[in-house]
Amino acid sequence: MEFKTRHTWKNTIKKFSVTPVKYFLPESLEDIVQIIKEAEDKGLRARAIGSGHSFSDIALSDGYLVDMCRLNEVCTLNKEVLKGGCHLDNLIEIQSGISIHKLNRDLDDRNLAILNMGGVDNQTISGAIATGTHGTGIDLPGISGMVKSMVMVVRGGKTLRIEPTDGITDPTQYNHETIELVQDDDKFYSALVSLGCLGIIYSYILEVEDMYWLEEQRTCHLWEEIKPQIADKTLFKGTRGVQVQINPYKLPKKQDRTCMVMKHILVEKPKKRTIGQATRNLLSGYLANIPIAYYFTLFNVVFRPRSIPKLLETALNGQHDKSFINRAHKVLYQGVEFIKLRAYDCEFAFDLAENKHLDAVESLFKLVAQMKDEGRLYQSAPLGLRFVKRSNAYMTMEYGRDVMYMDTPFMTRTKGSDLILDHFQDLLLSFGGIPHWGKINNRLIGRPELVRQMYPKFKAWQKVFLEFNAKGTFSNQFSDRLLFDQVELPSSIKRPEITT
Repeated sequence: MEFKTRHTWKNTIKKFSVTPVKYFLPESLEDIVQIIKEAEDKGLRARAIGSGHSFSDIALSDGYLVDMCRLNEVCTLNKEVLKGGCHLDNLIEIQSGISIHKLNRDLDDRNLAILNMGGVDNQTISGAIATGTHGTGIDLPGISGMVKSMVMVVRGGKTLRIEPTDGITDPTQYNHETIELVQDDDKFYSALVSLGCLGIIYSYILEVEDMYWLEEQRTCHLWEEIKPQIADKTLFKGTRGVQVQINPYKLPKKQDRTCMVMKHILVEKPKKRTIGQATRNLLSGYLANIPIAYYFTLFNVVFRPRSIPKLLETALNGQHDKSFINRAHKVLYQGVEFIKLRAYDCEFAFDLAENKHLDAVESLFKLVAQMKDEGRLYQSAPLGLRFVKRSNAYMTMEYGRDVMYMDTPFMTRTKGSDLILDHFQDLLLSFGGIPHWGKINNRLIGRPELVRQMYPKFKAWQKVFLEFNAKGTFSNQFSDRLLFDQVELPSSIKRPEITT
């Protein structure tokens, strides 16, 4: 097994970096077991990493870093130990270091498709699942909703196959010599979105879909037209997924905000497509991926910030696309990775049943205008709204509730972006928003009781955390700051009230 002792790892936007004691590149389950045993023997921490797509420091460890990139294959699924009645043709076992891009290609070869995904596909599947990555679709779960079983290596190098209590594996048929079968709801729904704190995941069994086709429609509207359609949910009728991007600035002529609405509609595979239907809008499909477009925008953001409201208006109107029809993953992939890998954000989930989500959006508009007028600080990208079905995973932001996610991206060199994101987080927390684990969430630091308020099943998750991570091997600075290992919080911590 290859490892390096003088290797500095950085996340994609190079905001966080670390030089660990050892940087491992395992190629087998046995390698992972060996790494964990060695780390425990030396009193060091071990942390699995993927593509580094998370914008927070959730992946960092100065002990051992375990890069999963070489564990990226589709495994042979042992169907003989699965219960009768399982949709065997739609189950696939994959190693956890596989990228979503490679997974989509492998599924394509099998005439299968992913259920949902975020806008880009460079993430590893394990990193996406462990941090609660989602797509959009009010009737669709996040990526973790596909998982039926997982193999995880925990304290002492113990290897477990973890499933719900009524899991897909038949215990009477299962007889693996080194992997113990654990069918327990608390352990499974804790391990799903584990934040890397419970162990290192070797593989997943996913339930995927038969290949399906989607039509994507992008249209521009005024915010005052779309807002009531979100409120009464008519915007979602007849669609598989909806995403809304909004210019947070009012332009003088319109006296309103432009928003681009992207709808995904399930369609039959067409016998033939026009050139326009077979290709995406030129701006969103090609120009946004070339460096010159990015650097032109960056120049204006840095040196001509007053032009930002108009730039955002132009960008949204330029994405208009009457129809793009393709296989599922081709449509779900939104592209513009060159820009997205040079941007970062905070993102908050809002319980749709509480009806505070639109008030939070409107309040953010006011804050954006105030910062522009008083501090000459500008939001340098459109705001994004996506909608996700409730989940059973204990530490996902949509646990037990259908949610709207609000995304607040910035290009990395935007003046004052860190300060703006701090203000955004304070505001969105006050409306009951729950921050995304993989995005900027520094306002949770020093406020661990917030996490306990946001996640009703935190104590159940923590119990599994303390069992699987008994020696603190999988903890890091991120989990330390949130006091995940503290059953009772110190009395010096003030218990915050979340108010609107």
